[in-house]
Amino acid sequence: MYLRSQYWNLLKLLRAEVPGCENMKLEQPSVRAMSCNGQHRLDGEVFMTGDHLWNKTWDDSIAVSNSVPDIYCIDGKSHYCVDVGILPYEVPYRAIVAKKYKNLLCPGNAMSVSFTVRTCMSHVVQSIQTGQAAGTASALAVKNGTTPKELNVRLLQDQLRRDGAVVKLDQISRECMDMYRERSRTLKAQEQ
Repeated sequence: MYLRSQYWNLLKLLRAEVPGCENMKLEQPSVRAMSCNGQHRLDGEVFMTGDHLWNKTWDDSIAVSNSVPDIYCIDGKSHYCVDVGILPYEVPYRAIVAKKYKNLLCPGNAMSVSFTVRTCMSHVVQSIQTGQAAGTASALAVKNGTTPKELNVRLLQDQLRRDGAVVKLDQISRECMDMYRERSRTLKAQEQ
């Protein structure tokens, strides 16, 4: 019950203190929406699937990840079902940008991804990466008098790089990528 009351307090605060949130509405408050069970995900501009985990690049990339799916099955065990040497892949900004709303970003566990990708993106590092991108995008949107949805992603990528983030695969050294490729070859050979 206490958590539900916090929704309303937060809504009042946002309406009073954050420009552009004066008419903000809260739809269907639920404690379950705060859970990490993966049931609530953003309907984003891009929906990442397992196919996007194979060295995929995006023009609007905000992070690079190498996390493999960590799927917990009904037997309660963790199964790294797809760990056959996934190479680092890029995470697109549009996967945290809401399709229907201009001012809504959902990083980490709530981003627009399939169940399989959610098991990759819900880890701490990936949540930090996408959270940093969401916070930076919000600040840049306010600074530039725009919305996160309409923000020039190049401004975001440049700021993230200045802040030390790796946002594109081309920022990873050839030696490091070679190590990933060798690991991938080794794991695939072991499967055969």
